[in-house]
Amino acid sequence: MMKLDRFTELLDAYGAEPRRWPPAERAAAQAFLAVSAEARGRLAAAAALDALLDQAAGTGAPARGEAAIARLTAKIATTAQTPLGAGYRPSDRGLWVKVAGLAAAALIGFVVSWTQLVDFGPASTTSLSAASSFDVAEDLSW
Repeated sequence: MMKLDRFTELLDAYGAEPRRWPPAERAAAQAFLAVSAEARGRLAAAAALDALLDQAAGTGAPARGEAAIARLTAKIATTAQTPLGAGYRPSDRGLWVKVAGLAAAALIGFVVSWTQLVDFGPASTTSLSAASSFDVAEDLSW
């Protein structure tokens, strides 16, 4: 047995006309329609919506055919085309933002390089022989 949620999904997806519904679910939907007043109400609302959509499609349909394509092509050909990027001038604000970013990066680079100039002495080179030269008694004293 079909549920109201699934019936509503069918109406939303396929409209109120049963011939548009999937064949596998059409019989179950029509049987559910016969026993549910809520389903009949939703079917009536979907039919009203379908009628509005059909009416709107008939009045505002675009003209098709070779004549319409020829008119559109002629209109495009006679319209003056502006080159891409014509009239573009970067703003002064954008330039100052870039300059400020470059100055900040230079300052950060200077500070980082300055702190790396401090000499901390030779690097620690601990070898295995130096580590094993400790006295065992010294280790046990802890």
